[in-house]
Amino acid sequence: MSHSEYRALLERMYAEFVPLFSSQWVNVTCDETYDLGKGKTRERVAGTGVGQLYLEHLHWLRDLCARYGKRIMFWGDIIKKYPDLIEAVPKDAVVLNWGYEPDTDYDSTALFREAGLTLCYEAVWLACNKRSNLDEILTMFRRLAAEARAAAGG
Repeated sequence: MSHSEYRALLERMYAEFVPLFSSQWVNVTCDETYDLGKGKTRERVAGTGVGQLYLEHLHWLRDLCARYGKRIMFWGDIIKKYPDLIEAVPKDAVVLNWGYEPDTDYDSTALFREAGLTLCYEAVWLACNKRSNLDEILTMFRRLAAEARAAAGG
């Protein structure tokens, strides 16, 4: 599938599904990018780098969703690998800050906040994970609440 073919496919899919939802948000995910910069995209990233290709796609998705009056959310674990590009993330996007464990160090919080981005922290994954226990869940929620208060200046 060529670059234009996959974009046409996404445009058709979004045209069919996005209008069905009343929420102003679309989670475009943008994680699990294991093949980005490999295969058919290898040549495209040779001069600009993988991070720039990722950022271009994020902007394209932002523009696509804006056609439907929607704002995007995306997982922040990939863009934080390219801290020099964080400033260029669309300011109306919401970064879903991600961690797998209750004691995750959200070092990216400062990077995203300094870039003027809106953050949302995940906690549902931990709460729904079968190996989690109540103490871990409460620890995660307390940490996230403390970080939210700090981000709000309180």
